[in-house]
Amino acid sequence: MSISIKINAGSDEPFAVDIERFPTLIELEKANSPLESLPFGLFLMVFLYIALSSFAPSIVFLVLMIAGGGLLVLAFLLVRHSERKNIMTFDKNSVAITEAGLFKDHQWSARYADFASVQLRRRQAKSGRTLTTYQIIELKHQDNKKTLPLYVHKTKNAPIERWNSYAELFDLPATRVGA
Repeated sequence: MSISIKINAGSDEPFAVDIERFPTLIELEKANSPLESLPFGLFLMVFLYIALSSFAPSIVFLVLMIAGGGLLVLAFLLVRHSERKNIMTFDKNSVAITEAGLFKDHQWSARYADFASVQLRRRQAKSGRTLTTYQIIELKHQDNKKTLPLYVHKTKNAPIERWNSYAELFDLPATRVGA
């Protein structure tokens, strides 16, 4: 059976799934680097300089060097973390997930029988005056933190055929949230 996967509104790519014969690996791009906290860090540096300006210049220099070094390490970790990918590996009976963490990766696995269903849901996101509709197919787990995205596409039309194909592939019921 061959299914396409579309994550984060990317293009359809062949997602050759034959879990009877070989594992299928999917890499999910992580969100862009959360560097929006760096301006706050620079503000903190200026604040420290002003607050400590009444002390001896050597103390001010030392404190700013330590704080600046900490900010550089944090910036490095944030950039490194943003370049990592979450990886889902599907095999005959289960899926293994490696979630890229800031300091270490988190790994877990689950049998397909541990999932409740293949769920289709619609999400609408508003940006300014524009309302965008996304169709999302997920491997729904009882623990919401373990629910896995299988297909995300920006469209108003529900991908019924694809949804049913995933349900058949994983031998799970196809459920729908909303209309």
